Amino acid sequence: MSNTQAPVTEIVWFPVKVGKQPTEGQENMFGIDAGPGFLGGRFGWQLENRNVFHWVMNWSSYNAHQVMTLTPVYMPFVGEILKWCSAVPAVVHYASKPYPPTGVFTSPVTEVIRLSVKISQDEWPVLYEKFEGGLRDAPGYRAHSGGWAVETEGDFVVAIGWESVEASAEWAKTDAGVMSLGYLVGGGNINQLFHLQATGDVASPAHRTRQML
Repeated sequence: MSNTQAPVTEIVWFPVKVGKQPTEGQENMFGIDAGPGFLGGRFGWQLENRNVFHWVMNWSSYNAHQVMTLTPVYMPFVGEILKWCSAVPAVVHYASKPYPPTGVFTSPVTEVIRLSVKISQDEWPVLYEKFEGGLRDAPGYRAHSGGWAVETEGDFVVAIGWESVEASAEWAKTDAGVMSLGYLVGGGNINQLFHLQATGDVASPAHRTRQML
């Protein structure tokens, strides 16, 4: 497992039952105290699958989130969520750089890519920096962050803020986009790729001061 003391961004997948909606109260975590390690978040729907809802949360560390899961309020909190889920939610925490990922999840659309890196962790930064160099000049690009997943050794998460999903798709077709994305797939296998349209904030009512995404 990666460094559990470093600041992390958590992405949660909620498979929502057909005909259901996330219930009122999810935007303030149903009134629970998430603890001082919670630094704010965003919520919204996945564009590729309108039955998948996401939370994106900043934590001071992975361990700080785990402390919250051991509190008496955690299981009732999970029970509120499961009422509108068709399956158990999936989660990944990644050591986002830069941190917090300012501008990434407040963009109109955020593209999330999860890869299994097949080269050494010493070699990977060279390819990733080349990818970043091409990405920053893309039309419609807003911001990005990336980092190693905490739970799964060798997995790397990239989140890119775009003006629109069309901007993301058009850039991927250009010579610069093909070359830049080639650096990613040259060093890893893409396991997940989706676009998230975050529409609101997630806040813990007990901790109003927080870092926004």
